[in-house]
Amino acid sequence: IADALSKDKYMDGDLWDSQSLTPDVLGTFAEEDTIWQFPNGWKTTEGDGGITFTADFRNLGILYMKTTDGKSGDYEIWIDGEYAHTIHGDFTGGWGNAITAEEAYSSDSAAEHTVEIRKAEDSENEQLILLGLLPS
Repeated sequence: IADALSKDKYMDGDLWDSQSLTPDVLGTFAEEDTIWQFPNGWKTTEGDGGITFTADFRNLGILYMKTTDGKSGDYEIWIDGEYAHTIHGDFTGGWGNAITAEEAYSSDSAAEHTVEIRKAEDSENEQLILLGLLPS
């Protein structure tokens, strides 16, 4: 048997939502009955107040909705106070709302991290439908 060509970075992956992970800070987000496939998320429709979590992980993905209604904005992911990634919720002109997963952080070893998701300064829209975090 040949050696693996890539790391097993998603081994033991999970989905954390509002039923399994409590934010340290909700900011302008609120627990939300989001969509039937992922009903226990968080949503914000106004303000800059970010949602913050503390959790142990090696890798982190973000599960969110891209929407065609022109209301969703750009949100930055900050890990331990350092910028990690931007997600783009606006899908105006797209074929329909889309569940989207994007990798925001990757490391070779697990550790406790602080994750903040906040509106990008140049975002024209304010909504974000956060369906969950995808740690491994």
